Amino acid sequence: MSGKKNPTITDIAELAKVSTTTVSHVLNHTRPVSKTLSSRVTAAVRELEYRPNVMARGLRIQSSKILGLIIPDNTNPFFGELALGAEDCAFRHGYSILLCNSRHDIARELTYISNLTSYPVDGLVLSAVSVSTEHINELVTLGTPIIIIDRKVPGVDADVILSDHAQGAREAVRHLVQLGHKRIAIITGPLDLVPAQDRLEGYQTVMEEEGLPVPEAFIIEGDFRFEGGQLAAQELLTLNQPPTAILACNDMMAIGALDAARRLGIHVPDDVSLVGFDDIFLASLVDPPLTTVAQAAYQLGDLAVDQLLRRVEGLEPAETREICLPTKLVIRKSTAARSQ
Repeated sequence: MSGKKNPTITDIAELAKVSTTTVSHVLNHTRPVSKTLSSRVTAAVRELEYRPNVMARGLRIQSSKILGLIIPDNTNPFFGELALGAEDCAFRHGYSILLCNSRHDIARELTYISNLTSYPVDGLVLSAVSVSTEHINELVTLGTPIIIIDRKVPGVDADVILSDHAQGAREAVRHLVQLGHKRIAIITGPLDLVPAQDRLEGYQTVMEEEGLPVPEAFIIEGDFRFEGGQLAAQELLTLNQPPTAILACNDMMAIGALDAARRLGIHVPDDVSLVGFDDIFLASLVDPPLTTVAQAAYQLGDLAVDQLLRRVEGLEPAETREICLPTKLVIRKSTAARSQ
């Protein structure tokens, strides 16, 4: 394979039965191409194992100096802080950011990816809404610089910038155990997302290490939203034997859980301790202030754009990188020792 000649766009055009101009438009995102023709070109690219010459491509195509950023929920302050870090880094380097909100909808994500790459942007930062890989791998195959942020997408050969989700959850649960809690429940995020899986794994690891039971009713799948936290906490707190502590796997759900407890006349932390995840600015403002696992959201956005620009400018080796930032438990007044 080492001596194999890289195929040309003429080879791709012949196999896909399209013109070389169409191949060029698909590869370089210089003009919209029908889905049928684009799929044929992409299939030919994969079959021929074509790898674009990124440096030559940069010489042919004038940079737009615009980057795309797709996040799942711009109402969540965590993603607002992440976007700010991305925008500040882009601005320092003379780039602008086009921000899109997928609203946890894969169809929206697909549309935004198509629109942004047709624009074209110079590169893309994506916080994916699912583990679906086909549309992301198509971008990678066609040479679009892309960074996956906050959540892994297994099977995609792209740089990833994220936090150590499992470690953060382990730290949170150990804190609750040290306070004397034995009945600890968890409100996860959507379990088709890797961060939610990692946080659940961290919870389960510590519960197993400590020999603590985990009733099936103590694991509730949430949606990373305020309302989801409300509903899940209401379900947990009205069990015949409710938990004495809850880990909500993001702060928006934790704040929803806090509201549910208040409505039920249950006091935090006297009756139930509560831990969130993210450390958004609201976490310190609610009553009681929320104990939470802090992620460096601004730094995640800043690092993602910095790495993306290194890809855009051809400064990185071909091998992809995974950068994992540590988390930190921030103890406030929503957790307290459990009287035995």
